[in-house]
Amino acid sequence: MPRFYFHFVAKTLLQDESGETFADADKAILHARMLASELAQNGLLAGCAIVVANEAEDHLLEVPLTAWVS
Repeated sequence: MPRFYFHFVAKTLLQDESGETFADADKAILHARMLASELAQNGLLAGCAIVVANEAEDHLLEVPLTAWVS
């Protein structure tokens, strides 16, 4: 299974060095959205995001945490 990385962007990029394996990019993106939702619940991470990258370090998606604050 391919490995995907979930980098955290605040004022700087905090790289995910280990990543996680998922069957495909859609499942990895769903995981990133769940992470963003969990992290956004404290309301202190405005302006932050999770960047999903594949093994080739291609940027697949950026999920802003503010999109999940209700």
